[in-house]
Amino acid sequence: MINRFLLIFALVTFFCCQKEDFQNNLAETILGNWNIEEGGNFFFEKDSFSASLGCNTFFGEIKITDETINFYLIASTKIGCNDQLRQLEEQFVLLLENSTLIFNIDENLAKLYNSERELIFTLYRK
Repeated sequence: MINRFLLIFALVTFFCCQKEDFQNNLAETILGNWNIEEGGNFFFEKDSFSASLGCNTFFGEIKITDETINFYLIASTKIGCNDQLRQLEEQFVLLLENSTLIFNIDENLAKLYNSERELIFTLYRK
Protein backbone atom coordinates (compact mmCIF):
# COMPACT_ATOMS: atom_id res chain seq x y z
CA MET A 1 0.00 0.00 0.00
CA ILE A 2 2.80 2.44 0.89
CA ASN A 3 4.62 1.60 -2.36
CA ARG A 4 1.48 2.37 -4.37
CA PHE A 5 1.10 5.71 -2.55
CA LEU A 6 4.75 6.61 -3.21
CA LEU A 7 4.38 5.71 -6.89
CA ILE A 8 1.27 7.88 -7.25
CA PHE A 9 2.95 10.73 -5.36
CA ALA A 10 6.04 10.49 -7.58
CA LEU A 11 3.95 10.50 -10.78
CA VAL A 12 1.86 13.49 -9.67
CA THR A 13 4.98 15.42 -8.69
CA PHE A 14 6.71 14.56 -11.97
CA PHE A 15 3.79 15.66 -14.16
CA CYS A 16 3.15 18.84 -12.16
CA CYS A 17 6.80 19.83 -12.50
CA GLN A 18 6.77 18.99 -16.21
CA LYS A 19 3.78 21.31 -16.75
CA GLU A 20 5.52 24.12 -14.86
CA ASP A 21 8.74 23.61 -16.84
CA PHE A 22 6.77 23.60 -20.09
CA GLN A 23 5.05 26.87 -19.19
CA ASN A 24 8.36 28.45 -18.20
CA ASN A 25 9.97 27.29 -21.46
CA LEU A 26 7.04 28.62 -23.46
CA ALA A 27 7.41 32.04 -21.88
CA GLU A 28 11.15 32.01 -22.56
CA THR A 29 10.63 31.28 -26.24
CA ILE A 30 9.05 34.70 -26.79
CA LEU A 31 12.27 36.33 -25.57
CA GLY A 32 14.61 37.82 -28.13
CA ASN A 33 14.29 39.64 -31.43
CA TRP A 34 11.16 39.31 -33.59
CA ASN A 35 10.24 41.00 -36.87
CA ILE A 36 6.68 42.29 -37.23
CA GLU A 37 5.06 40.93 -40.37
CA GLU A 38 3.72 44.36 -41.38
CA GLY A 39 7.10 45.99 -40.76
CA GLY A 40 9.09 46.87 -37.68
CA ASN A 41 10.37 44.74 -34.83
CA PHE A 42 9.94 43.71 -31.20
CA PHE A 43 12.70 42.77 -28.78
CA PHE A 44 11.51 40.99 -25.62
CA GLU A 45 13.65 40.58 -22.53
CA LYS A 46 12.56 38.97 -19.27
CA ASP A 47 11.01 42.14 -17.79
CA SER A 48 11.14 44.68 -20.62
CA PHE A 49 10.63 45.20 -24.32
CA SER A 50 11.56 47.56 -27.11
CA ALA A 51 9.92 47.96 -30.48
CA SER A 52 10.11 50.08 -33.58
CA LEU A 53 7.84 50.59 -36.55
CA GLY A 54 10.51 52.44 -38.49
CA CYS A 55 10.74 55.86 -36.89
CA ASN A 56 10.61 56.03 -33.07
CA THR A 57 11.70 53.38 -30.61
CA PHE A 58 9.23 52.25 -27.96
CA PHE A 59 10.25 50.64 -24.71
CA GLY A 60 8.65 49.65 -21.47
CA GLU A 61 8.10 46.97 -18.92
CA ILE A 62 6.41 43.64 -19.47
CA LYS A 63 5.36 40.69 -17.41
CA ILE A 64 5.29 37.33 -19.18
CA THR A 65 3.19 34.61 -17.58
CA ASP A 66 2.07 31.36 -19.17
CA GLU A 67 0.98 32.49 -22.63
CA THR A 68 0.39 36.19 -21.93
CA ILE A 69 2.38 39.41 -22.05
CA ASN A 70 1.31 42.42 -19.98
CA PHE A 71 2.65 45.76 -21.24
CA TYR A 72 3.00 48.85 -19.04
CA LEU A 73 5.05 52.01 -18.49
CA ILE A 74 5.56 52.54 -22.21
CA ALA A 75 7.72 55.44 -23.38
CA SER A 76 9.32 56.35 -26.70
CA THR A 77 11.82 58.49 -28.46
CA LYS A 78 10.30 61.61 -30.04
CA ILE A 79 11.73 61.75 -33.55
CA GLY A 80 9.62 63.66 -36.05
CA CYS A 81 7.96 61.22 -38.47
CA ASN A 82 5.66 61.70 -41.41
CA ASP A 83 1.97 61.97 -40.49
CA GLN A 84 1.05 58.46 -41.62
CA LEU A 85 3.80 56.80 -39.54
CA ARG A 86 3.11 59.09 -36.57
CA GLN A 87 -0.56 58.03 -36.56
CA LEU A 88 0.42 54.37 -36.84
CA GLU A 89 2.79 54.74 -33.88
CA GLU A 90 0.08 56.42 -31.80
CA GLN A 91 -2.27 53.51 -32.49
CA PHE A 92 0.54 51.08 -31.65
CA VAL A 93 1.06 52.65 -28.22
CA LEU A 94 -2.68 52.75 -27.51
CA LEU A 95 -2.90 49.09 -28.43
CA LEU A 96 -0.09 48.04 -26.09
CA GLU A 97 -0.50 50.46 -23.20
CA ASN A 98 -1.75 48.62 -20.11
CA SER A 99 -2.88 45.68 -22.22
CA THR A 100 -2.49 41.94 -21.99
CA LEU A 101 -1.79 40.05 -25.19
CA ILE A 102 -2.02 36.29 -25.58
CA PHE A 103 0.74 34.65 -27.59
CA ASN A 104 1.38 31.31 -29.20
CA ILE A 105 4.55 30.23 -30.90
CA ASP A 106 5.16 27.70 -33.63
CA GLU A 107 8.91 27.46 -34.22
CA ASN A 108 9.94 30.84 -35.69
CA LEU A 109 6.42 32.28 -35.93
CA ALA A 110 4.61 33.99 -33.04
CA LYS A 111 1.06 35.29 -33.04
CA LEU A 112 -0.17 37.86 -30.52
CA TYR A 113 -3.90 38.14 -29.83
CA ASN A 114 -6.05 40.49 -27.78
CA SER A 115 -8.38 39.20 -25.05
CA GLU A 116 -11.08 38.52 -27.66
CA ARG A 117 -8.60 36.28 -29.52
CA GLU A 118 -8.37 38.69 -32.45
CA LEU A 119 -4.98 38.55 -34.15
CA ILE A 120 -3.00 41.73 -33.39
CA PHE A 121 0.53 40.93 -34.57
CA THR A 122 2.25 38.18 -36.48
CA LEU A 123 5.94 38.01 -35.61
CA TYR A 124 8.70 35.98 -37.19
CA ARG A 125 12.36 35.24 -36.67
CA LYS A 126 14.86 34.95 -39.48
